[in-house]
Amino acid sequence: MSRWAIATSFFTTAIVIMAMAVPGGVVIEGQLKGTAIAGSTAPLSVNISKGGLDYFGRILLQVPPDCRLNPISLYGGRYHWDAEKHIAVVSWLKLPDQSRFNIEFELAVAPGAVAGDREVGWEFSFIRNNDRATVTPPPFHFTIHESDTTDTPAPPPTTTVTSSPSAVSSAHPPSASRSLTESDGGVRVEVHIENLNNGGFVKLMENPPFASSARVVNSAGGVAEITNGGLSFIWFDYVNSGSVIYQLDDCRLSQVQNFLGRLSHIDGDQSVEIDVVQRLNGENPPQEHPVETGFRGEVRFEVQIAATKNPVVTDYFKRKLNFRLQTREEHVEQWYKYTHDSFNRYEDARNHRVRLTEAYAFRKPFVVGRRGNQRISVQEALTMTHQTWIP
Repeated sequence: MSRWAIATSFFTTAIVIMAMAVPGGVVIEGQLKGTAIAGSTAPLSVNISKGGLDYFGRILLQVPPDCRLNPISLYGGRYHWDAEKHIAVVSWLKLPDQSRFNIEFELAVAPGAVAGDREVGWEFSFIRNNDRATVTPPPFHFTIHESDTTDTPAPPPTTTVTSSPSAVSSAHPPSASRSLTESDGGVRVEVHIENLNNGGFVKLMENPPFASSARVVNSAGGVAEITNGGLSFIWFDYVNSGSVIYQLDDCRLSQVQNFLGRLSHIDGDQSVEIDVVQRLNGENPPQEHPVETGFRGEVRFEVQIAATKNPVVTDYFKRKLNFRLQTREEHVEQWYKYTHDSFNRYEDARNHRVRLTEAYAFRKPFVVGRRGNQRISVQEALTMTHQTWIP
């Protein structure tokens, strides 16, 4: 694999090419036409030969802090620019039908960029044999040269984010939960998927004991596969068709508690993985709350589980307390506060707090009130909704 090279002459057009091959028969070729000069732009073309791949694909480019990539032509891909991390992402829920296609950028260099060598990190993710794979080829190297003028205009402003018009915002993030019941001499498992937009690649992995004895009752429109290690359900164009149901034979309920499960899906430009949460004993299935009017429809009750002076990483509660439910983070004055779930009725939130206290080692979780995006006291929330406090 050749490294990127750049012409040493300012007046000679520089064409820099790098090719990389990744598993799955994919070849990626980068071509920088021109010289990277402080305060100017140079065309960057990325040619992708996708081999036998189809469906989801994503390329991520980690750009130096004094550079940015402006999209020109993305061949149907979605573009996202993270200004804080200096990362450009192009993703396809379904890769183009063509076996070979180009995506085009402008490599914009800041006017104050210091001359010297730079590199762009690459990462390519794709679906192969129903599994998501990610490869990280060697970085692409290039050189920034000083401008030969003293008054070079800055690169033109560009839109930082373009989003999919088909994306549907939701007040509640996607979630997956599991319920277990004894049935026919074994255990019946039902996985409920909530608030997940239709369309795109979705994969559910379940890893229960006795997986080799599993029988699929309802795949909810997905393609099911059973192995000794677990069960997988694949949707290449997801449509909500009810719960996934399977039966584990010749086992008891006590033998299959708290096993691992994970739901993977595409959210805008990102691949997102969600843990399947096993419901606490006596917890009812999630239900859609009816739209209400007046104060009652605006006021909610949540359970605060923790408050820290510094934000925690996404898997902190899972590692420390085996708590796999999704949390909401908000920054209030000097504290980062974490709440779980949202309820119309104070009594439901109070009962959920009791269940969390019994099941996890949180330090005194408590109920909080919220009106819209603003916190309010529980007493104020109770008054607005004409409810009564219970201990």
